[in-house]
Amino acid sequence: MTGCEFSFHDNRDNCRVELTDAVPESLEHNAYLLNIDYFLAEERGVPLDGVADWLEIAHTHVRDIFEACIKDSLRDLFTIREETPVAAR
Repeated sequence: MTGCEFSFHDNRDNCRVELTDAVPESLEHNAYLLNIDYFLAEERGVPLDGVADWLEIAHTHVRDIFEACIKDSLRDLFTIREETPVAAR
């Protein structure tokens, strides 16, 4: 396992990023698990009326970190593509 932890917003928020081995589908493949955990450094760090804004901030950081961790070839696997209908034979 390898990982690191980042602080955001004057140390109010932390984000832990970890990359670990996972069990592949077959011996011909490799598998990895990327964990991105974004959390408050201290309990009650955000007032109740600020939770929605905090969630948006957290989501933005998690998305940006995920995007920075992957290459375009992997990103393409997550792209939704329109399927072309195939005529029955």
